[in-house]
Amino acid sequence: MPERNRPVRLAIVCLTALFAVSIAIQIYIAGMAVFIDAAHWKDHTNFVHIIELMPIAIFILSFFGRARGTVRWLPLAMFGLIILQYATAHLNAKLPYFSALHPLIAVILLWMSLYTLKHAYRLWRG
Repeated sequence: MPERNRPVRLAIVCLTALFAVSIAIQIYIAGMAVFIDAAHWKDHTNFVHIIELMPIAIFILSFFGRARGTVRWLPLAMFGLIILQYATAHLNAKLPYFSALHPLIAVILLWMSLYTLKHAYRLWRG
């Protein structure tokens, strides 16, 4: 691997790890809203705006880091799932069974981010 790709690949690893931790935090905030105080739904709604574009940043970095396969394309799929999360949240009155997929999609996002992190780390380590 050319040495110039290493810093970009490390940035991919760090951003992917940050995204995975952020998804776990987002799930925890949702749990606080359900089990502690419904006022935490506001935190849940606001926090997503901080993390929603991270997969796009990872996708863009994958070109500069010459990453392929999982490290390049799963972030795009994760962004698609974030858009699906918005749909499940906003269509709850019209399609409640569709909206019930919201927590499942969150778990899938967490799994995908950890899977991407594993592959990004292997790519960085060479």
